[in-house]
Amino acid sequence: MLFTSLVWTQLLVITVVIGMAYWVVRWFASGQVSIRTPADWGNLLLVLMAAVSCLITSLPGSTVPQVLRLLSGMIFFYTIVNWSRSLKRSYLLLSILALLGILLSLFALVSVEWSPTKLQLVALQLRNMFPVAVSDTVHPNVMAGTLLLFAPIVCAMVVFNRWASLANREKKFAFVLCWIALLAITPIILLTASRGAWIAFITVMALLLSMRWKWGFLVFMALVGSAVLLPYFFAPYDLLGTALENQTLGSLQARSQVMSQALFIIEVFPVTGVGMGLFSEVAALVTPSVIVSPDVAEHAHNLFLQVAVDLGIPGLIAWLSVLLVVFTVSWGLYRTGKRMNDPWAAGLGAGFFCSSAALVLHGFMDSVIWGIVRQAPVVWFLWGTTIALSLVYLPNKPIHAKTEDTVSGVDNGGVFDISSV
Repeated sequence: MLFTSLVWTQLLVITVVIGMAYWVVRWFASGQVSIRTPADWGNLLLVLMAAVSCLITSLPGSTVPQVLRLLSGMIFFYTIVNWSRSLKRSYLLLSILALLGILLSLFALVSVEWSPTKLQLVALQLRNMFPVAVSDTVHPNVMAGTLLLFAPIVCAMVVFNRWASLANREKKFAFVLCWIALLAITPIILLTASRGAWIAFITVMALLLSMRWKWGFLVFMALVGSAVLLPYFFAPYDLLGTALENQTLGSLQARSQVMSQALFIIEVFPVTGVGMGLFSEVAALVTPSVIVSPDVAEHAHNLFLQVAVDLGIPGLIAWLSVLLVVFTVSWGLYRTGKRMNDPWAAGLGAGFFCSSAALVLHGFMDSVIWGIVRQAPVVWFLWGTTIALSLVYLPNKPIHAKTEDTVSGVDNGGVFDISSV
């Protein structure tokens, strides 16, 4: 229902109702609404701020769909956490994630409105080969920002593991899908010509190499050094403007103006925000822009500012707390995998850690995975997967995983013998 609602937004209400109904069923069946996660308090505060957003909004038609999109993503977060409670299901979950990346890449060919100013010849050829088949087209930056979250995960599984070392069919199937996903996602990110996505993609891939091999740290440091030294050879303002400009905001000055509007709105409405989806309307009233018209600047073009505009500073704190939990558990999974010499677990931890890093890096330049964007629940899918995998793989924790995988003799692919917990 969640993925269907990404196409037909009128199904968002039904999706949330069904999700809440399953919570009630689980409560009657097991005596608990959900297993506990480290992100529970942050998620609870987000729900409260989303409710406040519905109460204070002056345009419910704009706010309610975005609140429902947020709630549906959070419900799916807990769906994954409660469902993926065994090693076999964790393999299947990774396969689903890779398959989703492949499908999004294929969907990009018939849904993205390729900009003639970005790689013009290739964009023209794509239009001729794959004409747009949907009425609601996808912006190249939005598609790039979405696929950017999948790329580090599938790449990590490819570089951390070898076919010969995979002990069961489920792992091998997921490994093959990760290879296909990597080959499908990377060209689409490049073809979107989204400068922000390119910068984040190159950075997290270098970070991933540094987590896999010792010499990869040299690559990452060389990239950081280049970013520091380039402004000495080129005008810093011009270089930054070239990197951040796009077809919506044509200059660094325009982007700075939009972010200044967002900061002013946060200053005026620090506690509650203005309501989800109302940035352009409120900005036109309280901070009229002489550079960017309200119909162009639909959002703050900065993920963190956009969350604060929509849900206030408490909402931003809650969202950041969940992000911090994801960073912490993915890093713990990576370090545990390295320490226990389990490349599968280490690859999962590194991939999800770099995926969150890509979200942060790209978030400084755009807010294409929040609010008005249909793909916004994808973040919660990845975050839920991260928490679920940590509950299954991390030792010395209250693991809520089923034990039939190890009891029945199915290879658990590593040193984490859940039946011994």
